[in-house]
Amino acid sequence: MYDIQYWVNKGHSMEESYQLVEKSKKENSCWNKEFWIVKKGYSEKDAIKKIKEIQTKNSKKQNKKDIKNIYLVNTWIDKGYSKKDAIEKIKILKEKCNIYKNLDKDILNDILKKRKETYYSKTIEERKKINKSRGRTKKQLIDKYGEEYVDELSINRGKGRRNNIFRRYSKISKSFFDDLKILVDDNLLYGENEKWIRYNKNKGYYVDLLIEDKNKIIEFNGDFYHANPKIYESNSTIKISKSKILIANEIWKQDKLKLNNLNELGYDVLIIWEQDVLENRDDIINECIKFIKK
Repeated sequence: MYDIQYWVNKGHSMEESYQLVEKSKKENSCWNKEFWIVKKGYSEKDAIKKIKEIQTKNSKKQNKKDIKNIYLVNTWIDKGYSKKDAIEKIKILKEKCNIYKNLDKDILNDILKKRKETYYSKTIEERKKINKSRGRTKKQLIDKYGEEYVDELSINRGKGRRNNIFRRYSKISKSFFDDLKILVDDNLLYGENEKWIRYNKNKGYYVDLLIEDKNKIIEFNGDFYHANPKIYESNSTIKISKSKILIANEIWKQDKLKLNNLNELGYDVLIIWEQDVLENRDDIINECIKFIKK
């Protein structure tokens, strides 16, 4: 129930699935007031009070010297790990605890936007306090994680954000195109290698998959973000983010304009839908192969 794909497979949209996952997490975690209200019957005031009591209790536990921090290199060295293996162990643990790694890029960007709005809604003094608690000097990082870890952190700084948080493609489309690539000999540009196509001096589009030497494009349309006509009516409201709410018909017009502009540039475009891929993956694969080879 904490996996978006679980709810998608039950027939929910990506947006509905995300909301259901968030609801499940809140109602089953003692760190959220919804858990105490829904599961235990507390009032909202008592639920908040209970959470504060748990936080205070855990904070006191964390201050005890006999509590080992699993994200400290020395914790694992004391258990017999080498420094290199300790660093690798910490990476694996952090990856397991990353609740955002499987989220769609637009949903994740929406979460980050909300966090930013929350941060800037606070007073200057509150923000200074937050920044101070987040800040770490290089020496502090080395003392905590080890020199090798900090050196690697410096080298890779920003890579994860560029490749994951702000990626323009979905994991479903990437998986589909990976399968397609195995079956064709052509050079397919997609995912991390997706191309920007300019249609006038200052404007252009990123396309989902480009067969460059054939001037062919395959667009993988997500059901929610492109308002799949099989699912949505023309007047359906699509809440892309808190500040971006569109009507399905507006999205269709934008997509049609993109298609027309690409056609005018000489590109042949095939559009496939997320729902069709999920329901008839092999048929859509074959459709794409025929499109590429014709």
